[in-house]
Amino acid sequence: MVDQAKIHRMAQSEDKKELKVQRRAADALGSAFRSIPDASKDQAWQDLIRLTQYDDNYVRSRAADALGSAFHLISVGSKDQAWQDLHPSHSEMMTVMCEAVQLMHLALLLFQSPMLLKIKPGRT
Repeated sequence: MVDQAKIHRMAQSEDKKELKVQRRAADALGSAFRSIPDASKDQAWQDLIRLTQYDDNYVRSRAADALGSAFHLISVGSKDQAWQDLHPSHSEMMTVMCEAVQLMHLALLLFQSPMLLKIKPGRT
């Protein structure tokens, strides 16, 4: 049986000296996610999200692998939130992309019509 409370405490550990605790938590969550009761899956998911932000590459890698494997095990009602957890800055990214497209469009217009900038060809 999975001791979800123990794994949660391990994932929440702030002790940087106890790196092995976070590594074990990432491994345990990845291995046991399927066996975690549905009522505790959201907490386990959040623990994995938190571990992807950890300083250690191994911890981040194992947490990311576990998230990939666990996504299909999330309840249908929680999938939208889980997707947002994985892509938190989607709307910000879309805003930046739209601004970049607008700037490229403006640059193309200026390139096609140097008179808009009152620049004569051959002058800098």
